[in-house]
Amino acid sequence: IETVPELLGQDASDPDILEYAYQNGYTVLTHDKKMQQHVNDRVMAGQEHCGVFIGGDHLQGTKGIGEIVEHIVMWHDAILGGAASLQNEIYNQVKWIN
Repeated sequence: IETVPELLGQDASDPDILEYAYQNGYTVLTHDKKMQQHVNDRVMAGQEHCGVFIGGDHLQGTKGIGEIVEHIVMWHDAILGGAASLQNEIYNQVKWIN
C-alpha cells in the first residue's frame, strides 16, 4: 500500500491520481466521493482505469479500517482463488464499500 502524498505529493488532483494509478497498475482506495465523477469523466473520454474502491463516510478513521481491510481481503482472496479476476471485476469498475 502506498499513499498519494508519498507518490504524488499533497496537492495531487484526482485526475492525476487516476492517471498515475492507471499507468502503474494501481487500484485506488479513497473516501472521496468526488472521485466517482472523475472516474466518469475518464470513462467518457475513452480512458481506462485500474479500479477504484470508495469507502462510505462511516468508515473514516480508525473505526472503519477493519471493515475496509476485510472488503479488500475478500476481493484479494476471490481473485487468487479464481472466483474473480482483476480484468472482469476490478479494472474499470468502481466498488463502494458501505
